[in-house]
Amino acid sequence: MRRLVHETRRLVLRPLRRSDYAVWFDAYAGGLPKKNKWDIDPYEKGKCTREDFEKVRARHARAASEDRCYIYAAFYRGEMVGAIDISIYDRKTMGFANFGYRLFNRHWSKGFGREMARGGMYIGLKVLKLQRLEAAIDLDNRRSIKLVKSLGLEREGIKRAYWFQDGRWDDQLVYVARPEHLKGLTQKR
Repeated sequence: MRRLVHETRRLVLRPLRRSDYAVWFDAYAGGLPKKNKWDIDPYEKGKCTREDFEKVRARHARAASEDRCYIYAAFYRGEMVGAIDISIYDRKTMGFANFGYRLFNRHWSKGFGREMARGGMYIGLKVLKLQRLEAAIDLDNRRSIKLVKSLGLEREGIKRAYWFQDGRWDDQLVYVARPEHLKGLTQKR
């Protein structure tokens, strides 16, 4: 599968390049302290070396070449503001993937999350030609639920003991995007 560059109104979504080390470092090591349970603390600077970055890039490239997972960093004016991931669960018989997104907290409340997720929907459904993207969300993650609702994803229900996190199996609220949800979504090329 080819991994392309996609542009939204303000963002560029693309795989990490070797030249992105400084902005990747700044995004992960230079962020604000964790603001809620879904957020992340900044990484230790010693764990954000160029070698660590190259391992991440290699892991992402390998997963995409094997059609397992596609990760696109989101850039705004040269700064990395977040990332989307599309993890293929079953391409042949069901055509579906898990759809995730992370916006670094210093970029919250600027509309980037919605724009980034909208671009991810386009990539997953149009470029990767999947039939459905599932966003599995913690039942109490109001911001993420509001985001997927604003994009027109359909609530399918709750999957019990679906996601392993924090040492336990948690229930997840599942919202789904299918190709018909792309109507009205325009993307710059």
